[in-house]
Amino acid sequence: QARDEWWASIGGDENGRGRRRPLVAASVGPYGASLANGSEYTGDYGRDMTAKLLSEWHDRRLSVLAGCPGTDVLACETLPSLMEMEALVRSLQKLPPDAPKAWLSFSCRDDRHLCDGTTLESVLAL
Repeated sequence: QARDEWWASIGGDENGRGRRRPLVAASVGPYGASLANGSEYTGDYGRDMTAKLLSEWHDRRLSVLAGCPGTDVLACETLPSLMEMEALVRSLQKLPPDAPKAWLSFSCRDDRHLCDGTTLESVLAL
């Protein structure tokens, strides 16, 4: 709503400044951030965690954020592990076809590996 009000206040497309309408990205962080134990930096959520459980956890959040008026894109950010990426992709695939598009970004321990040790090369090959 704030974006739309601001956009209208400057005249939107008619402002003559060549500005593009700003996008609103709904941020979807990693599961570990909800644990407040630093695991969002490692992807180590315990031996019992699975991609299926992570997907179930992300399902509701994604559904709510995708359904918010004004959400232009879902920003699935700072994913520390291949398992969490797979879970989020599974959750994103459950959204309706008219849901906002999404991007994925990762937390990396160096220039070649996600925090969990998965190579970037193997992630990009998926």
